[in-house]
Amino acid sequence: MLSLYPAYFIKDDDGYTVTFPDWDGACTCGKTFDEAMAMAVDCLAGLLFSCKLDNDPIPKASQLSAFDAKKIAAQENCKPNQVIINMV
Repeated sequence: MLSLYPAYFIKDDDGYTVTFPDWDGACTCGKTFDEAMAMAVDCLAGLLFSCKLDNDPIPKASQLSAFDAKKIAAQENCKPNQVIINMV
């Protein structure tokens, strides 16, 4: 089963923090964007697998267009150019 979820990547001095807004509290990180993306894929796979094992409901994925870098930057106390919104 292929599942895609929006995630936002916040760039800071240490690398990237990745947050999945459709999954309460789900986040990961990486020193480079490529590492952060790989970690995000792994994180999402773990979340989906855990839900499947536990027969927990899987949240519906939001549309990518529902997210705005300026709003996320304001919430995360960073600049909009530090925010990358992508599907994982």
